[in-house]
Amino acid sequence: MPINLSNSYLDLGQSFSQQSLPSPVAQPILLLWNGPLAQTLSINYSSQKDSEQLAQYFSGNQLIVGSKPIAQAYSGHQ
Repeated sequence: MPINLSNSYLDLGQSFSQQSLPSPVAQPILLLWNGPLAQTLSINYSSQKDSEQLAQYFSGNQLIVGSKPIAQAYSGHQ
């Protein structure tokens, strides 16, 4: 399932983030789904298998092709 990503935050340098793998999550499930937003983001969802795959992606258990996970520095704004 291809998902287009932008890793532009990495361009800001090491003062703002560092590469870091997500912590595993036991048995993630997809509880809610925003169909119109998914369509805008070109994320296809059509079956229970897709639900299980998306839960793995969104929990960080499985990385999306092309992703570069980072931990972001707190910048003091909210």
